[in-house]
Amino acid sequence: MKNNIILFYKKQSLITKLIIPSIVAVLLGIIFTIAIIKQVQVIRINTTALQKEIIPALEKATTNILIIENISETLTFAVIVSELDILNNIKSNYIIEKNLSNIKSMKSMTFPNLDKYLISFKKYFKTAIKQSYKIINSSSEDIGDSKDLDDLLKLYKEVKNNFLVLKSNMEKEIFLRTSLIKKTSIQIIYFIISYILAFILIMAFLSFNIYSDFNKRLKNLGEKLTQLDIKKVINKKTNIDELDILSHNIDKTLSNFNKLEKEKEQIEEFSQKDQLTKLYNRHYLSKMFDQFLEKNIHYGIILLDIDHFKRVNDTYGHQAGDKVLVKFAKILQQKTREFDIVSRWGGEEFLIIILNVSVDTLFSIAQKIRKTIEAETFDEVGKITASFGISLRNEGVSSTDTIELADKALYDAKKFGRNMVKISRK
Repeated sequence: MKNNIILFYKKQSLITKLIIPSIVAVLLGIIFTIAIIKQVQVIRINTTALQKEIIPALEKATTNILIIENISETLTFAVIVSELDILNNIKSNYIIEKNLSNIKSMKSMTFPNLDKYLISFKKYFKTAIKQSYKIINSSSEDIGDSKDLDDLLKLYKEVKNNFLVLKSNMEKEIFLRTSLIKKTSIQIIYFIISYILAFILIMAFLSFNIYSDFNKRLKNLGEKLTQLDIKKVINKKTNIDELDILSHNIDKTLSNFNKLEKEKEQIEEFSQKDQLTKLYNRHYLSKMFDQFLEKNIHYGIILLDIDHFKRVNDTYGHQAGDKVLVKFAKILQQKTREFDIVSRWGGEEFLIIILNVSVDTLFSIAQKIRKTIEAETFDEVGKITASFGISLRNEGVSSTDTIELADKALYDAKKFGRNMVKISRK
């Protein structure tokens, strides 16, 4: 059959010999183009899904994990300091509900358990708030039924595990889709290479036949024109025009991962820093106190409060009050060591943790800060002062008790005239 095809082709005219390979090349081109278009469509669909839905959904799932941890820690602090206002100001639960609703509305993939996750979270949040109110409003001896606390812990673990499972499923989906995109891209490259090779072979076949046919004709023509002494005709090969190679660059998905990591770092910083003064907040202090307890690190606490700060806000306005807080925070950072921890405890109260310090040194540092504040002039407001309470953490004493001692000393400082440093006497 092969010989019959070759014989059939040789019998055709030059035009026919040129048309047949060209038709074959066009048909192959159409077949390969259709295959490539289908593969490109697969890449486009998956890339769009990753960029517009799945990666943003992964960001929301990651945010939910951070928020549920932050809610738990905020509730713990609210109970520790017996502050109902902290409970009333917790609004981050709406962010979780909104994130879950957005994930549920995704078209590119579905999560059948999202309604269950949302119900579990609402149940946990409602129970946690209720239990926190109960503990804060109860006496110190009555901290609530241990079974209720165990049930609350189980609810928290269930909700957090649900969010971790959701994040894991999204990461798996991203891996599968990026793998599919990579595999499809490789297939496109193979299709292009295959088409180019086929095209080169067809063009080589055409060039060979054109060369052979023209060479034969020119040879016959030369023999007939020898009597005219015409010089030998020079044969020239026809150059092959190469096809432009298609190329598709799909690297935006990886750049989105880097963006997600940066946003995660920003969320983490937001949860640890006070937005006005840029000092550490209670959330961060909670982690540090746990580390100090675990490693049995010795430290002292300076708890200070700006004297008559309400008068500043009432007289000069809250913007002036905010400027005072910012400048006050800078003074505290300047008058402490780099490895000491300066934080905004709440309102006009600040808490400083001094590591590895004696009571005399702690008192000296507090006095130095007090005198610096007393000598400083604050824009619009003028002179202000602060009262200080200090305490050392003794062996076996919790951070809560140490802070409470400093708070009592601070109360004494205000009671006996303000603008002074008092030491806890327990």
